[in-house]
Amino acid sequence: MANRKLGAPSALLLAVLLLVPLWLFVPRSRHASPQEAEPPPAVPPVTGKVELDRGRSFFSSGVGPAENVAIYLENASIPPPRPLKGPLRMVQQSKRFDPPIIVVTPGSEVDFPNRDPIFHNVFSPFYGPAFDLGLYKPGDSKRVEFKVPAVSWIFCDIHQEMSAIVLTVTTPYFVVTDKRGNLSIPGVPDGTYRLKVWYDRVTPEELEKAGRTVEIGPTTRQLPTLRLSTQGVVAIPHKNKFGKDYPPPDVDPYTGLPRI
Repeated sequence: MANRKLGAPSALLLAVLLLVPLWLFVPRSRHASPQEAEPPPAVPPVTGKVELDRGRSFFSSGVGPAENVAIYLENASIPPPRPLKGPLRMVQQSKRFDPPIIVVTPGSEVDFPNRDPIFHNVFSPFYGPAFDLGLYKPGDSKRVEFKVPAVSWIFCDIHQEMSAIVLTVTTPYFVVTDKRGNLSIPGVPDGTYRLKVWYDRVTPEELEKAGRTVEIGPTTRQLPTLRLSTQGVVAIPHKNKFGKDYPPPDVDPYTGLPRI
């Protein structure tokens, strides 16, 4: 019988059959694909505690937990952080701002809803982005974008007792202490950081003294207790948005007439 030439499909099939056994012995990389790669293990949070020394007396040591203290870690290798998801919210209720301090990164937005049955105003006169949201009624809310690193003091032009802080920082590693003065900052990589503190009830000198260089590593993720002193603090009433003293509590600041 005469030999027949293999057609194109048959030749292709024969080539595949010859190559498959060879392919089985070709060494292959053991590196997993990005989808298969295991995520790096999460680092434990950086923890610590802040205490406030209000001065000793016969009945008390005067030392207790410091609530609403902002703690943040900086170093030159930290890339610019993204704006926080939000917006965040600082509520006006019972003639106060809640929470009294918010820490944000540049570009973050904060809402200021009015949850009181009375009118409010929100303004910030200096240091951070100066703004005045005007007078707005119960149920309304207005928003501010905090673009640059700064300490923004927040006031109400109607009620002098209302004040708060929006602290804008250039690091994602920050926290505000809880009622027990505890702090926990997640996701901090190992390295050398400058620890900074902000608290509106101590002097700038005390804040500068509280700052320090810290080493964060596998066995050094617990910060030493920070103690702040109220010594030297002098409370100075702030002015209204026109730079003048607030009228007495029983006088309407806009009409000058007695409150009803």
